[in-house]
This record gives sequence, structure tokens and C-alpha cells, in this order.
Amino acid sequence: MVKITEKVSAGKPIPDSAIESVMVAEDSGIDYVKWEQRNALSNYRAAADLTKGSLLVGSMLTDKKGLPEGKVVVGLSLKDGQYPRGLKAGDVVAAYRVGDAKGGSGGSSGDGGDSGGSDALLVRSATVDTVTGTNDGIGGGDLPVAVVVNQDEAPALTQAAANGAVSVVRLSTSSGT
Repeated sequence: MVKITEKVSAGKPIPDSAIESVMVAEDSGIDYVKWEQRNALSNYRAAADLTKGSLLVGSMLTDKKGLPEGKVVVGLSLKDGQYPRGLKAGDVVAAYRVGDAKGGSGGSSGDGGDSGGSDALLVRSATVDTVTGTNDGIGGGDLPVAVVVNQDEAPALTQAAANGAVSVVRLSTSSGT
């Protein structure tokens, strides 16, 4: 059967590097993807996030291209200090509005009181779609990052991103925490 060896995000194709062959007891009640069927995987994408160590079954695949219903991709240009080192596609992040009342967005009315505290949370959970360039601490400049978010979260995130007032925090992916 086919075993997933690295995380594959929902909507992404499953690369050959992310699978390996494993022996499992045959069970007619489970729709395992057999190793002999691996070449057909190029016609499918992950229907949901696939975790490392999972045995691939048919319901984990979709032939639909694109994003899941209600999801959009938002582009961010993050400066050094606005993202964790080693950020990569598939990571789950939260996005926060950053800056102070003196600078930053400038488009808000009033005293800018939303620049901190619980109101600063823009997106509780987003999946990193792509990271362009390196973020290993060498070099500098902006880091282009695209994240998949719920459609209703896109306006606030896009506005903060346009003002350079967004920071992302990598969330724990361990199920034991």
C-alpha cells in the first residue's frame, strides 16, 4: 500500500518524494491505495491535509483542482522579524496585526486602539501555501509568503498586508500539545 512520508497540504498534488511502499493486511472494507496504483496519483490532489505516516485511502484524494470551497490565497510580503525562521509550505500559522498607533496602517479612524491585545489577531489558523526565497537568516529583504485562509478573513488580512502591518506565528502541529 501507499504510505505518506511527508505532510501534503490540501489541494496539492502528492509528489513521488512523499510516498513509500508498505505492507499491510488486506481488508476489503478499507479503500487503500495500492502501490501498483501510485502512478495514477498524478491525476489527483490531497482532499485534506495528509500527515506523515498516514496510509493513503481513496477518500483522501480528489480530482478537483484549486482551493477548497470558502478558501482563498492571500499574498504577504513579510519583513525580517515578521515571520519565524524556517517557515515553509504546509506550516500552520496565525496572523496578527502589528505596528503602533503612531505609524503603520494610518487608515483607521480614532486612536488606533486595535494595535495590540486580543484585537490584533487577524487569522487564527492559516496554512502556508508557498514561500518564495529563503528565510534562513541569510540575506535580508522581504519574504513573499502566500497563505490559505477562510474567505471571510481575507479582507482584514489583505488590508494589514498592504500596510506592511502583519506578522505570522507558526503554530504547534503536534497533536499532543
